[in-house]
Amino acid sequence: MTKITILVCGAGSPAHVIAGLAASRENIESRVLSLFEDEAERFSNALKEGDLNLSINEGEDEPRIVKSKPRIVTKDPARAVKGANFVILTVSPGEQEEYLQAIAPHLENDTTIVGFPGHAGFEFLCFGTLKTKAKRCAVISFESMPYASRIREFGRNVAILGINEIVRGTMVRGKSKLPYDPFGVLQHVLGEFPALERYGNYLEPLLATSTIVNPAIMFGKWRDWDGTPLDSKPMFYQGITEQDAKFLTGISEECVEIAQAITKKNPKIELNWVIPLYDLFMEEYMDNVEDSSNLLSLMKTNSAYESVYHPMTKTEDDKFVPDFTSRYLTEDVPRGLAISKGIGLLAGVKTVLHDKVLEWCQEKMGKEYLVRRNMKGKDIGETRCPQRFGFETLDDLLNIV
Repeated sequence: MTKITILVCGAGSPAHVIAGLAASRENIESRVLSLFEDEAERFSNALKEGDLNLSINEGEDEPRIVKSKPRIVTKDPARAVKGANFVILTVSPGEQEEYLQAIAPHLENDTTIVGFPGHAGFEFLCFGTLKTKAKRCAVISFESMPYASRIREFGRNVAILGINEIVRGTMVRGKSKLPYDPFGVLQHVLGEFPALERYGNYLEPLLATSTIVNPAIMFGKWRDWDGTPLDSKPMFYQGITEQDAKFLTGISEECVEIAQAITKKNPKIELNWVIPLYDLFMEEYMDNVEDSSNLLSLMKTNSAYESVYHPMTKTEDDKFVPDFTSRYLTEDVPRGLAISKGIGLLAGVKTVLHDKVLEWCQEKMGKEYLVRRNMKGKDIGETRCPQRFGFETLDDLLNIV
């Protein structure tokens, strides 16, 4: 393999792990960029005292130890980015834009930008932030972290507690001319596991029917709530009603209809993972379900949901009221429901149920995203819907690949 330079953005446990693994591989130079306070200095000073040690739990009696040392750890984007073939963001969704803005002036053509994880709408964020530079880069977005990990000693010791078997991702190649297979390089860095798999199109996970579940369940449970506190926390997934299940089915069908409208316009686009919610849950939870006769029974008898309750706040008299500041709304609406709604608008699909849930959610959040069925509210800048980044037509979405 030709020498590859990998820049990891961030200094949390995922950054330690990926930078450490990259540094341990032949023909790979590993760098770290941290913009937060004195993290880069602390990391660099720690490496002066010795190697970065990764303790990898692979199910054996003793963990496997990987010792390595990233070549550069810095707070200076110019120094970090120069000559980098990969820029891997391991930071939170709220920090991704800051890092993209920092690297933008120094980014070179044919660089691969990776969100690990990217979170929904990462591609839109990259193209909106990096402007024309993004068109000459490849953009990869993974849907989850490769590992569960924990820092034992900053800059020195990290424990990898669990490894996912499979992590799926998307790639927008744009006009980049890469002399390597990006997924192949990343697999070389990570090792045998997790196995990296690629979606057929970057729109697949954005329209995946699972993205609408949490806001829709919150809507179903609390839309008619009269404000009376509850004696106990209600179950979240296992607490849905028959009416909720019908509503979930309907709103998931809107995602499928959007996908069908896109493939009708361009039959070459693969959106095979955009399937009805029932089918999706059967794929993911088949071994956990006692009764799969319909969506309601599937969710009520899914053992993976047994300990999941509605997000609640305890009152002074030990009762419970719903917490509308939970991630089920604050994350899953602007980086989930708002995105599929925005794509639906560009595809010309009416999404009556999306609108109902979105209008209710934004009212509870004190936000304004949707106005008269259009994504043009004053708080749209907090979302990752395509309209925020200037995508005005379906062709705008389809032409970036």
